Parts: sequence; structure tokens; C-alpha cells
Amino acid sequence: MKLFKKGKLGKNEESFYKQRIREFFEGNQKEKAPIVKIPVLHFGITDIKFKKHKSYIEITIELERPGMLIGGNGKIVGKLCKYLTVDENIKINAVESKLWK
Repeated sequence: MKLFKKGKLGKNEESFYKQRIREFFEGNQKEKAPIVKIPVLHFGITDIKFKKHKSYIEITIELERPGMLIGGNGKIVGKLCKYLTVDENIKINAVESKLWK
């Protein structure tokens, strides 16, 4: 059974993935320790966009420090993709924010 409907992600689905991203880095008060312990605020995230494709969900994270999210040899972003995968594959794009440039 699929967790989400086909097509564009709704607000509930977007909230689900945003919460999972936060839990990955900061943990969950009830049950989970963080996978990679880095406070989300350290990334300087300015926007998160979602796009649903036929076989995967694309998440574009715009942030001030994309290298920090990617990690050495892409290890952190790779672990995050695996953590976010529920029913469909996830692709993450880390884009440097142009907000202050």
C-alpha cells in the first residue's frame, strides 16, 4: 500500500518529509536519537521544495551551507535519502541559497 497519492505532494506529505529531515539531524523526543547529530539551524535552510516524479520524489533543499548537508563523499546526503525513503525513492538536491548574495 502506498503512503502517498500519485501526482503533486500535498501539504501533509511535505510536512511529513520536513519532519523526517529534522528527526534525522536532531532526533525525536519520544523514541529516536539523531542519525547524524547536527542542529538543522546550522545549515541555514532557506527553502525546501518537493517534486513528485513517476518513480521518485525530488527534494530540493536551498541552504547557506550545502557542503555540510552533502558531507564528505556524499555520506550524509546518502544516509538522509535512505532514511527518507518510505514507499518511493528519494533524490535530494542541495542548492546554495542566493538569499544574501
